[in-house]
Amino acid sequence: TLASRFDRATLAVASEVPQSAQDVVSGYGVDKLLVAPGNDDVFIDHALSALAAAVKQSEADVVLVANDNFNREIAARLAVRLDGAVITDAIDVSADLVVTKDELAGSYSAQAKATNGTLFVTVKPNSIEDAPQPQSQGQQLEVQPLDYEAAATPAIRIVATEAKAVSDRPKLTEARVVVAGGRGVNGDF
Repeated sequence: TLASRFDRATLAVASEVPQSAQDVVSGYGVDKLLVAPGNDDVFIDHALSALAAAVKQSEADVVLVANDNFNREIAARLAVRLDGAVITDAIDVSADLVVTKDELAGSYSAQAKATNGTLFVTVKPNSIEDAPQPQSQGQQLEVQPLDYEAAATPAIRIVATEAKAVSDRPKLTEARVVVAGGRGVNGDF
């Protein structure tokens, strides 16, 4: 897993984390879990405040987040606030913080490295092998509440939510390979 490549892997979560999830996380090379439960109806302010505090508290060199719209927004805002760098759509991150990403639908592979500040990386789904590490004897996940300064008045508040209809088809954003055909290809794909 990615976390096992780094010396002190810390996971920051802007919500409650049940014990069952803590047990799973401990098998992926994470040493410390920082928990910042907050108000669920505050859109982005809580996550920004919590992650900014986690980066400062852990003195992180790299921050890995999921590659979705919400987390790309978080990573970009924090990179600006903390004078860092952001790289999106990563498929790998080495221990020396070289980020690999596919370009032009996988035709090319590019590598990038931040020159200064904390590196914020959004990692594409299904790009890292899901392989938990066997837990060492005596290795215990350290769980700490995260001290952070909450925004006084949230800029955006969620007033209603509506569940999206569930499809039995896989999401395109999570597919490793997408084959598309159409007019003009004469079946040659």
